[in-house]
Amino acid sequence: MQSDLNKILIESMLKKAVRDIQSSPGRTVRNLIDLGVNFSKGRFQKRFLSVVQEMLQNPESAYYTLFTDMAQNVDMDLLIQFGMNLGYNSCTKGAKIIRQIEAEKNFNVPWSLTLEIDSEKLDTDQESYASILQQGVSLGIYTYFLFLPSGDAEKLIPFFEEQPDCAFVVFLKGHQITETFMDHAKKSKNLMIAVYKNEEMPDVCAKLRENKMLFAIYQRYLENDAEDVISEHWISEVQEYHPQMALLAAHPSCSDMTRKKVYEHVLAVRESQKQCVLFIDLVGDAWQIDQIISEDAFVVGFDSDGNMSAYDGMRKEAGYNIFQSTLEDVLQNAIKK
Repeated sequence: MQSDLNKILIESMLKKAVRDIQSSPGRTVRNLIDLGVNFSKGRFQKRFLSVVQEMLQNPESAYYTLFTDMAQNVDMDLLIQFGMNLGYNSCTKGAKIIRQIEAEKNFNVPWSLTLEIDSEKLDTDQESYASILQQGVSLGIYTYFLFLPSGDAEKLIPFFEEQPDCAFVVFLKGHQITETFMDHAKKSKNLMIAVYKNEEMPDVCAKLRENKMLFAIYQRYLENDAEDVISEHWISEVQEYHPQMALLAAHPSCSDMTRKKVYEHVLAVRESQKQCVLFIDLVGDAWQIDQIISEDAFVVGFDSDGNMSAYDGMRKEAGYNIFQSTLEDVLQNAIKK
């Protein structure tokens, strides 16, 4: 009952903030963060909000422009629901469940899960993916990164509808983001679309913005791409298309040194507050969040064949198969505390 009341109060504050931010972005955002710092109970929220509070002492921060742009150009219901699912359901409610399970059963539960969707299996066996999501929720996992390298993105829509309390980031190529997909996706208020950075990207970003959707621009970089993605040109080019986030992930062939170099660059760009976009390293930042939530940090993903990869920091480890065992069994056997 208390948690339901807290959720209602937070939603109410968010709605008021979204309305007020257009007329007074600086004051509204600072007041909202100050309230969050004062009333947050979880260690993740306290640490995260304290960092944001300190950063926003800079009146020239580009994040004020970003927040104002989001309030004006993203559907308010989407902004609030996605924010609640990510910030409250995943990092408060879910984090509590995760810590309880870890203490009772002595294995690590990641705060988020990455799934690479096989298009043929999606056609013939949607139930397997739906079951994985439901198993994840029962373990306290409310954030999902879904990669669909090929195939019909419309077939993902039922997952968003069946799990309205989850936050989904869906990685698609431009041609997969059809008008029909966007029409369906707009009705789901719990997803962000990550567009692959290629020649299809500019037109798709314009359509997503026109439809008031949350979207990001994404690139998986190779070893020889590192110098490009850490250049000022890369983030400046991305920013021109008005995504809310810019996302990077290393190809498995990248060296640890290159991954570290890119992540340090991502952190430096964020801390400079000069770019009107939130810059994220998918593995590095997911690992940092998991470390705060449950101390023993792991980033867990499954490839299109169902095989698991667990990243302890930046190191890849052998895995297990999600189509042959339950998610709990996989985690219990693979990443014991």
